[in-house]
Amino acid sequence: MKTLTKEIFETVNKSVFSNIVKITSPHRLGIRLVLLSMLLIRLEADASKVDTLQVHSTSINKQIFTLVIKPEKGGSYPSVYVLHGYSGNPIRTIQVDIPSLRKLADLYQIVFVIPDGGYDKWYLNSNKQKNVQYESFLGEELPAYIDLNYPTIKSRFARAIMGWSMGGYGSLRVGGKYSSKFGAIGSMCGAVSIEPYMKGFGIDQLIDVADWKSYDILSNCAQYQFT
Repeated sequence: MKTLTKEIFETVNKSVFSNIVKITSPHRLGIRLVLLSMLLIRLEADASKVDTLQVHSTSINKQIFTLVIKPEKGGSYPSVYVLHGYSGNPIRTIQVDIPSLRKLADLYQIVFVIPDGGYDKWYLNSNKQKNVQYESFLGEELPAYIDLNYPTIKSRFARAIMGWSMGGYGSLRVGGKYSSKFGAIGSMCGAVSIEPYMKGFGIDQLIDVADWKSYDILSNCAQYQFT
């Protein structure tokens, strides 16, 4: 699998790879390549399974690139939906932002679901772009797809959503709106007030400036059921 192989190479110590590139002796190169191969085999043996998906979204009207990390052992698992930050993507998430996710999936027996939220789509339902409806996708379509195709525990108490930066905003927005689907929410450095980010971060392209309060987390805390 391309994504899995690419991530394995990214987790290899950069200094080791750099040394291999700089070696001129064929004998030493052979030794280093054998050692690298052994390391890659070991990493793949320890790794959880990573599925690369294209999940069709009716509300967004396109396929949404999504990674799913599931434990090696069989059984039914809780699930955690991980939302990347502004300008991020799922591959960056498992390679750079949280490279330990695969180990955590095995350690805690959790299915991690990492959807692509776009460069600057903010995981919201846009009132300006009809095909930017990420709240509906994350709160309705994606959980239904995951529960149908993976051995997840189909209960809000076994389903969580988390993210950082733009994803932290998204986790609060989606998790609060769909509290019947998500029993836990995690937000790290989340943009709880979007007014300062209206211009320069793409939000003004998604919502009418006059409507910013209806999308603001702080302004809508009372109506969210964070229980």
